[in-house]
Amino acid sequence: NGEHLISDVMNLCGLQNVFAGIKNLVPRINEEVVIKADPQIIIAGGISSVKPGWKKQWQRWPALSASRLNALIDINPDLIQRHSVRILSGAKELCEKVDTIRQHLEP
Repeated sequence: NGEHLISDVMNLCGLQNVFAGIKNLVPRINEEVVIKADPQIIIAGGISSVKPGWKKQWQRWPALSASRLNALIDINPDLIQRHSVRILSGAKELCEKVDTIRQHLEP
């Protein structure tokens, strides 16, 4: 939700967590809820090592903004999901990837 450290990192990168208003600190999010929220970017932590084809799962939904914009980001969980100084490296990686997406969207 919006009180989680990862939301703070997202804000640092100029992003807004579409699930910021959910009451639980770490809510369970399923595919249907993501599709309904229609985020412009989907960020996953470490899913590439578990599910290498995770991006194809979202690309099945071409009307989903993140799929249409090819804005599917995977961040190393050891960087983004740690409440330690490593979060700085995770924030840097996330912001760089978001900036790359923004550059491709500019006319």
